[in-house]
Amino acid sequence: MNVKEINTVKLVEFMRSELSDYYSDNECNSIIFRLFEGIMGYERTDIVLKAETPISAPDFNKFQQAVERLKEYKPVQYILGYTDFGNVKIKVDKRVLIPRPETEELVNWIVEEAGEGVMRIVDIGTGSGCIAISLKKHLPNSQVMGVDFSEECIALAIENAESNQVDVSFRFRDALDPEVSAKLVQPESLDLIVSNPPYIPFKDRYQMDENILSYEPAKALFVDDDNPLVFYKAISQMGVTSLKPGGKLYFEINEKFGDEVEQVMKELGYAQIEQRKDIHDRVRFVRGAKQ
Repeated sequence: MNVKEINTVKLVEFMRSELSDYYSDNECNSIIFRLFEGIMGYERTDIVLKAETPISAPDFNKFQQAVERLKEYKPVQYILGYTDFGNVKIKVDKRVLIPRPETEELVNWIVEEAGEGVMRIVDIGTGSGCIAISLKKHLPNSQVMGVDFSEECIALAIENAESNQVDVSFRFRDALDPEVSAKLVQPESLDLIVSNPPYIPFKDRYQMDENILSYEPAKALFVDDDNPLVFYKAISQMGVTSLKPGGKLYFEINEKFGDEVEQVMKELGYAQIEQRKDIHDRVRFVRGAKQ
């Protein structure tokens, strides 16, 4: 292929040809748009409006390199080094799970119910910091803290908070430590706890895509088959101590365990428990309030 003759439309054709054996048509479309956005600064309509625009040799090399990595099923977000998460741009790499659109729905639910008052919020298992940072953007008067058991995650979350110009504090803590709440906050001092913890049993990993299994951190995804609710139990118990009366606990969950997570919360005395479906009509979130 003569690089001097490459324009937008020919580059799209080249990438479709190279990736069609690896990804579905919809996946190819999404990947191609993300690459044009990340490398060229294009908006989606620019791919049509700038169909005849020449592609420079350095930019074409970037697309070629990306295509080769995509053939190895490396996620496009890791190739570009970032992903958009609602109202923020989040740096991602192998240290952290790639934020999902479903998690944006969880943030939106929290913001819907939060109102405009000052709140104290803790995000357990913060990873890249996407939930904590996005909540701080939406609720600027609130105090927001992110907690994770990985120092590597905390380092990246701090970077993301700084790049998004928000004041979010991050702490290295293990949510499964029975004394973790005492180390974090005073009793009954929080208005809200949110968590998207690991929730996929190891036995289900064989049903997952190669780009997830080969690149995303297993510790952020998987739990033991015989104790899949371990994080929900620990964090719900933490909420009993740390939340103010009326304070709320929000979870992202495995769709298989909605009733089980609700039962955990009921047994600990939570009220106003609600399961909510995501945009794909799967039970994905549970919320409850401390009485």
